Amino acid sequence: MKKFHFRLERYRHLKAQEEKAAQMEFVKAQKEFQDETARLTALRQKNSELLALNRKLLQGKLQRELLDACYGCLLVQRNSLAEQTDIVFQAEEKMKGEQRVYIEARKSSKLLDRLYQRQWTAYYQEFLHSEQKMLDEIGLISYLKD
Repeated sequence: MKKFHFRLERYRHLKAQEEKAAQMEFVKAQKEFQDETARLTALRQKNSELLALNRKLLQGKLQRELLDACYGCLLVQRNSLAEQTDIVFQAEEKMKGEQRVYIEARKSSKLLDRLYQRQWTAYYQEFLHSEQKMLDEIGLISYLKD
């Protein structure tokens, strides 16, 4: 019997490679999103610490220079927080886009895998059928000789 040949094997291999590349890009975007989210969390923590320090300075004896410096730091911190929020939003959008690309690549790869599996199963069933036919012929020939 002839050897199994899947006509779309090269295309299947190409789609598998595209899926792996898309998966790597998705994982990279996911990691970037997590890193940016961690930075945002750290900035929020630092911002809350500065607010607590500012409140503490307002309770005691007023020190104008220290209060001004803390207020300036707080303004810079709020700007950094706004910028980081935008960066996190962009990273999340990029991650969602990469996820969509990965899902589409996964679907096409799975489709080709199912097609391959169906053709392999049909080939294997035909192989088993021809083998059984050959064994039946051998059995018939040996029976007729006896």
